[in-house]
Amino acid sequence: MIKAVTLKIGLVLLAFLLISTSNIKAQDIHFSLYSMAPLSINPAHTGAFNGSFRIGGIYRDQYRTVTSQQFSTPMFYLDAPIALIGKKKRDWIGVGVMLFQDKAGLAQFQTGSLQASAALHHSFDETYKTVLSFGVQGGPVNRKIDLTSSALNFEEEVLTGGGFGDPFGQDRMGMDANLNYMDLAVGVMLRSELNSKTNLNAGLSLGHLLEPPSSFSKNEIYNLPMRIQAQAGIDRFITNKFSVSPSLYYTSMGPANQFQLQALGGYAFNENFLLNFGLGYRFADAGEILLGANINDIKVALSYDVTLSDLSSTKTGGAFELALGYIFKIVKEQEVKPVILCPHL
Repeated sequence: MIKAVTLKIGLVLLAFLLISTSNIKAQDIHFSLYSMAPLSINPAHTGAFNGSFRIGGIYRDQYRTVTSQQFSTPMFYLDAPIALIGKKKRDWIGVGVMLFQDKAGLAQFQTGSLQASAALHHSFDETYKTVLSFGVQGGPVNRKIDLTSSALNFEEEVLTGGGFGDPFGQDRMGMDANLNYMDLAVGVMLRSELNSKTNLNAGLSLGHLLEPPSSFSKNEIYNLPMRIQAQAGIDRFITNKFSVSPSLYYTSMGPANQFQLQALGGYAFNENFLLNFGLGYRFADAGEILLGANINDIKVALSYDVTLSDLSSTKTGGAFELALGYIFKIVKEQEVKPVILCPHL
């Protein structure tokens, strides 16, 4: 019964993602290797793994050939399951932190944040085959921009004869170079082992719940719209060696939205080494070349975006990402009590 309900929920979410596609106009940090940045897409991922603690990071570099100040986003995270709860000790709590610094363009527009998260995980059975998770995440955000940059051209500076790049233009005088606010997000996730060869995961998160002010202008008020993120995927072993992992990712923030479809194939050389390779597509924007490997408890991944939108005519060179994750498993050594033999005399 649980597996049937799980499958229905997953199919409903997949259908929702397909219906909601349209042109990409990203306004927040985003990654092609979204599965390698779990805490950035859903706080319910916090502590959702088998191990003592997990550490990872991802770096994205974009538009390097268009501008000398390219778009770059490093992100790091650390999380751990910390306590079993409930009468049957089938539920647990996870905690974690995420740090990112996004830099965009010639004006050095930067967004940085340190986010703390916590999640509650409920298992429907003693073998942890079906787990429902709820998470919350929050922390301070800092945004800043270089108002003295000659790359910033304001309409009023041109109309009043202030000239391009005039640091004393009227628009610049009405702006703050730094902006600080608090952010808050919540999420839910379902993971289920449908059978011995198939796993399903699906999640939904809501970010910018406080709709914080996000305008550098002192005269205008602009609040960040709520951000919706949804992801779903299936991992299935076709044989003992070959596996397939199709997945979907959707995000929406105000009028901007983005939809990604990916398909990975895996080949297991042995129980400790799995090679992943595949392709992805970000609708109306870019194709994705994906490569990765699972080596024991280490995951590494590399992606390259091939620009397919109008920017392709500018020879942008696309974008690349490099990601690494590691699950530490600290096994408590059993205390062996010495046995004293008392031979008969």
